[in-house]
Amino acid sequence: MLVSCLLALLLALFSPALASLSFSYGEKTIVTVPTQDLFQATTPAFAHSGFPIQLVMQTGATCQIVPEIADPTNGTALGLQQAYTESILYAVWNEAEMAGCITFNDLGQAALAYNDTLAGAATPGSRTLIVVMPPAWSQGPFKGNPNIIPAYMAHKASKSDGPVRGLAMALVASDDFDDFVKAGQDAPPPPSGPSNSPKPRFTLLQEPGPWNDVFIDVEFQAVNLCFLLLNVIFLLHACYRLVPVIIKRELALDLRNGVFLLGLVSSGLYMGTFTMRIISLSTFLLRLWSSYLGSLAFQMILYMWSNVLMQIRPHRYLNLLRGIIGLAFLLVTTSTCIHTVRITQNRPSDAMNTASFVVIYGSIIAQLIIGSIFLAYSVQFRKRRDTVKVSAETYRALSKLTYLAWIAFFSYLGLAIGNLPPLVKVASSPVSFAILTSAMAIFASARSFALLSILGVRVPNKSTTLGPSALASGQTSGSSSPSSLPTYHGGYVSYEEDQRSYKSGAGRVQEEGQIR
Repeated sequence: MLVSCLLALLLALFSPALASLSFSYGEKTIVTVPTQDLFQATTPAFAHSGFPIQLVMQTGATCQIVPEIADPTNGTALGLQQAYTESILYAVWNEAEMAGCITFNDLGQAALAYNDTLAGAATPGSRTLIVVMPPAWSQGPFKGNPNIIPAYMAHKASKSDGPVRGLAMALVASDDFDDFVKAGQDAPPPPSGPSNSPKPRFTLLQEPGPWNDVFIDVEFQAVNLCFLLLNVIFLLHACYRLVPVIIKRELALDLRNGVFLLGLVSSGLYMGTFTMRIISLSTFLLRLWSSYLGSLAFQMILYMWSNVLMQIRPHRYLNLLRGIIGLAFLLVTTSTCIHTVRITQNRPSDAMNTASFVVIYGSIIAQLIIGSIFLAYSVQFRKRRDTVKVSAETYRALSKLTYLAWIAFFSYLGLAIGNLPPLVKVASSPVSFAILTSAMAIFASARSFALLSILGVRVPNKSTTLGPSALASGQTSGSSSPSSLPTYHGGYVSYEEDQRSYKSGAGRVQEEGQIR
């Protein structure tokens, strides 16, 4: 499925696009340039043709357009209502931004308010808005890269950052629009005379554009749906295993169940974003806090793993690992809080940007150090397992915990690296951005699997382990054989069951002095 999706993305990428914005006099077309819909806006096909009106932004106002003065004789004198059935509005984004517009939605709402003033000026109404992108957004072979356009995302939960209902919006590159205007100015003027002489006209045909050709493609949507269904299965299976434990009141408040509950919430938050637009405030916040909870759960897994290893073979480097885990917790918490505050600011200060940079890379470096120590110890443990006497259940639990920690670590690392601003900006083509988006979904799904699988791990304690070198030295008199240690078969183990196991089995081994 993934291979077929990528092939479909490539075909969509190189398929010819229909040029959609035309300038004409009567039946004669002077110039035509390409446009594109807003990113991930599933706009129905349309064709609008009418009188061009450039929007003039008000100074000293918050994203407002200078309204038309109510003068019924003005439009009538020009014969607008007789010559046109509608108007085509266009605005330069740089001017709109200087007037206080933050998102495309803000400008679209202002255009709707302006449209209400056209009737009083005997001018046809409008259902179309063309936005001229700045030069910075018009670079490269794939213009309108959504990764570098902040106008897609709102900065307040009270404001919408999606398309405006009842208004067809299109983007046009600044250089294309400059050519468009120049060709119109260089065209011969229409003949003067009767009122039915040719008049200037803008014609806009709906065109998804290269980015939407990929991201609203059926194949990409199918792959996205597969990730959604996979995460739904993970959550339903986790709930299926959790409900009986809650009913039996056997859910103990311990690290393992804490990891599971954090994973449950983290997976649920991320799963909700599969049906949302990729670039929006709600998607950003949900994925940010999903990543935060997932990171805490991963650090708790490593802490659990270090606890078990400390019982088997204490080492001072494990204390170092715990210290770095605590540092990573502080860095990730700080990073999440700074990101949450930063996204609510339209223009973050230099201090905020610097702090964000420091904590992002600091948390990644801390996780790399944690992962290096963890990988070194886990490999060492597997190589030297014959020098450590542990029960079969303890070894299975520690091995499973190790595998889950590996999955959680690499998925966390992949998500962290994939969200780095330099890498996101590198995704400057629709296909590369689609591949990055799918890779992030894979990492998120792997993280959900690891965190939700922790409930099936029987975390051992001192009562289920034997100390080092017991196998090499043999068993002392009166010791129990390995088969006499308690055997667990997975599932759910409550605190009370742990205590009964301790008293009936391995607890006696401890009391007989077998743990060294």
